Amino acid sequence: MAVFGRADNLIDRWRQVARGFEGGIKIGKFSFRGQLAMDQEIADLFKRGLGSEIMDGIATIREFPLGPVDVTDAGAFEVNTLETAVDLDVFCHEWLLNCRNWGGTMSALETAIAGAKARKSRVVMPEMEDDRIAQAAEQLRADGICVPVALGNNTKAYVSALMAARGVKEAVARRMVARPLYRAAAMVAVGEADAMVAGAVASTKKVIEAASIGIGLDDGVTVPSSFFLMRFPSGREVIFADCGLNVDPEAEALAAIAQASERSGRALLGTARVALLSFSTGASGSGASVDKVRAAAEITGFVGPVQGDAALNPTVAEKKGLGAGDANVLVFPSLDAGNIAYKLAQELAGAQALGPILQGFRKPVCDLSRGATVQDIVDATAVTLALA
Repeated sequence: MAVFGRADNLIDRWRQVARGFEGGIKIGKFSFRGQLAMDQEIADLFKRGLGSEIMDGIATIREFPLGPVDVTDAGAFEVNTLETAVDLDVFCHEWLLNCRNWGGTMSALETAIAGAKARKSRVVMPEMEDDRIAQAAEQLRADGICVPVALGNNTKAYVSALMAARGVKEAVARRMVARPLYRAAAMVAVGEADAMVAGAVASTKKVIEAASIGIGLDDGVTVPSSFFLMRFPSGREVIFADCGLNVDPEAEALAAIAQASERSGRALLGTARVALLSFSTGASGSGASVDKVRAAAEITGFVGPVQGDAALNPTVAEKKGLGAGDANVLVFPSLDAGNIAYKLAQELAGAQALGPILQGFRKPVCDLSRGATVQDIVDATAVTLALA
């Protein structure tokens, strides 16, 4: 039986240890994000094994009958980047134990951390004088999430990189690399670091300027933007964009932000369901703001304009006649709306806001919130590296 999931999912060998479940069960298949499908026979098996409680992380997708499963050879196991063949009895038991403990699937943050540990990327953090950054760097190193690197001294290479990227004069480039943010960006440009994490001390404007000059925008990108990965106490994870960079984007720029956010959503959440938010849903309202959102929706094909409740609630979406109410990428019409929304979510709902993570640059860049905690910095770094 092939079990499909994210290419970078890590399956530990200890999950092959037999737990005594009987063979010959029927099972469906995993969805892209790892959600388990089942039929009635396996549902009954799960009830017997776990006290008659079916976990929320299990849902019927499609039946896929199988013959008997041999649990005596738990070591028979092979993995490639697209599919994994496993002993079903063993895997199902372990999977349900995890369903009971953490909802059945790896969160976006857990997936990002696992991927970062596998890649061992080098991250330059130019604000080591801040205690939070220093502590976060030590935790990142100790946990094996990445390799924090100190600011380098290869001034000649850095100067050449800035001159080549922006056409600045040598004297100007030398003055730039004397500043920590520009030196860090130049390190990424010359390949001494894979990503840059800053902003705990410096303003967003300064981080953006250094990244724009030193790292540059990716091919085809004209509008850099940012997003937060919002993690709610319920376990729900949603991308909010743009909450930190573009003040009042025109329709074309808003469309570009939505498209970049969709790519980030796929990288972090496995699938991206984008909603372009407004005070009005569909054709019910008019005005400069909603007209802008409507135009962006027409450019991208994403759902919009749509109100927040219709974007997130299937019942409301059905009543209002637009979308499925299952969005996990929310694009706000202005910086006012996005910034206010993420801070309200933090303060009123207890959400963790990871970011802002910058979009559209050649290499990953994180512009931290100046109120970020040590754990926020660690988690935001892992999320940033997921976009590498």
